[in-house]
Amino acid sequence: DEVINAMNNQEPTLEDAQKYVLTFGKHKDKLLTEVPKNYIYWLLGNSKDYYVLKCLDLLGYKIPTEEEQQEKLDLMQRVMELLDETETNREQFYKHYKAESCNEMTIEQLIEAIELLERKIKYAQTIFQ
Repeated sequence: DEVINAMNNQEPTLEDAQKYVLTFGKHKDKLLTEVPKNYIYWLLGNSKDYYVLKCLDLLGYKIPTEEEQQEKLDLMQRVMELLDETETNREQFYKHYKAESCNEMTIEQLIEAIELLERKIKYAQTIFQ
């Protein structure tokens, strides 16, 4: 079905996107609307299937540009470094952001997390001086 749609160069409608069933991967046979967000983000970053990406776009998921992808990777790396440096409980950290990993966080959330973790470091430095 997905190959036929791609081959016919058909544009999906919102209704098509809401009814789209994945035909591959660990969430095969699930509606796109029922797939966990971390998998949606994986699809956005990895899928080359125009039809699937267009359905995601119609469902409100923005396909990131290469620059946005690189910015997010850089921010994720910085968050991971700061989590290690501050010995922050990762489970509580991700729970706060309603995410299972940095990959599920928005760029805005990552920036906020960096600011908070850097403040945590500065606060610790003032206590131990």
